[in-house]
Amino acid sequence: MKKLFCLLISSGVLAISSLTAAYGSSSGSSSQALPAFPKPSEPKKPAKPSVKGTPLPKTEQPVMEKPFGMPGVIGIVNDRWVNSDYLGFLEANFPITVELVLGKNIPHIDSANVENALADVLKSDNITMDADQTNGPTLPFLHLLIMVYPVDKNTYAIFAALRLFESVTVNRLKFQPAGYWQAVTWENQDMIIASSDQLQAQIKALATKLGTSFIKRYDEYNKERPKKPEPIKVT
Repeated sequence: MKKLFCLLISSGVLAISSLTAAYGSSSGSSSQALPAFPKPSEPKKPAKPSVKGTPLPKTEQPVMEKPFGMPGVIGIVNDRWVNSDYLGFLEANFPITVELVLGKNIPHIDSANVENALADVLKSDNITMDADQTNGPTLPFLHLLIMVYPVDKNTYAIFAALRLFESVTVNRLKFQPAGYWQAVTWENQDMIIASSDQLQAQIKALATKLGTSFIKRYDEYNKERPKKPEPIKVT
């Protein structure tokens, strides 16, 4: 009887020891307790906007017709970050280039005729296009992109984008290019549908329209710039 009692006690001790080893205990166990559930952290307060350099003017800022998704300047106006194009202090002398991206079976388009239409608009505002390439690439320059794709047999979709490229500084970690960064600092776009017999004329009209939108914004930022003198009338 005593042997049986001792055997039962020994079995109980072994069982308790096995459970302790498997699940751990508050003392004397080599296993680690489960970590406490993390407390939710308080949301961080947004940093107060700050900017160095010349801030955007708070008054007399030309209103943008397309304020979102366009290149330009991000600055603080009335204690808020806002996006705006900025053409102030841009030298009125830069070349232009026209690029055509055409789908299949597109009638012939005279790119020189389109470039001349854009040049005539700029010349009317006393903007020259004879910038010399000296120490580096010719920057800034105005780039007109024309994309034409067929809609049906005699109808075409025309997308046009006029973009100003300038030399910029881009901060990249451990990367200093052996050259120059160029980026779009101003852009305007338009899209129309034209028939085959009006294709060339409509593309030329788009070039004129986008060029006019550029010089309008340019003049708003450079009001003190001398204008092209009026021709002398002979009587």
